[in-house]
Amino acid sequence: MPFAAASIWDTTLGILRDPIFAVILSLFLFFVSSNSGARFFRFLFGIAFIVALVWLVIKYQQVQDLVVAIVGAIGTVLGVALVCLAVIALAVILAVHAMHRRAEAAPMASGRTIVSRPHFVADEPGVPPSANEESSYQVLETHQRRLLLLWQNLEDLLGPLADRIEDDGFGRMIGGFTTAYFSGLRGRMTEVRRIHGDIADELAEMAATLPRFFNAIDGAKLRAMARDRRFLLSKSDLDEAAEEETSWFVYWLVRVLCVRTDWHTVATAGSKCWYGILLLQRCAEALER
Repeated sequence: MPFAAASIWDTTLGILRDPIFAVILSLFLFFVSSNSGARFFRFLFGIAFIVALVWLVIKYQQVQDLVVAIVGAIGTVLGVALVCLAVIALAVILAVHAMHRRAEAAPMASGRTIVSRPHFVADEPGVPPSANEESSYQVLETHQRRLLLLWQNLEDLLGPLADRIEDDGFGRMIGGFTTAYFSGLRGRMTEVRRIHGDIADELAEMAATLPRFFNAIDGAKLRAMARDRRFLLSKSDLDEAAEEETSWFVYWLVRVLCVRTDWHTVATAGSKCWYGILLLQRCAEALER
């Protein structure tokens, strides 16, 4: 080994063996391992990368052309994405507005006879009043029991999806909501459609039985609601059903979620079932007066 190389090697080993070097190295490693040190070095390397990139762009024409091409491609992709998002947002707004207008113009809108408190029809000739009233109670109880069972079936079917959303972390909650919304109903729609069909059949049967006892019930309107595959409660209907004003945020959020056909079907089934239960409760209240 040449003398100069041996001298440099000995000097290096001497520095490495020095306790002061060990102390300085340990302090440096401690600083690097800390959050502040890591942020500092990330910031330092980021500045160095930007300086090096600017130097390369200024020094070499090929690098400048490559950077311009990459920035242009990113700008084009972002422009196309913004246009697509604008088109999707416009389509969602139009669909939500159409659902709102359809619900407000529906025959079952609040203030119509079907939602008003029903009045008991006078006893039929030859039928004792007590028998007529007892029969009406039995009819109401039968319909209500069936609708409550269907509502419970719908809740049991959608319960696991709600459990995914109820999470401690905000990020996990958003992820659970996204998964539940876009793929949660996969494999459940057959059962949802069956429940929806059973609710529609129950409402059609109510349209045939309730008008015999309550003259405020319009059987034709109730049958139309039972057949309607896109039925949603209007805001005034929701306010009357909840006996308080529904938040506009919640109302429009539900409409936005119903843009997907499968969730619209779920909302339609729930609206019909809730509406039928509400109607039966109003009938029972009329009998108790």
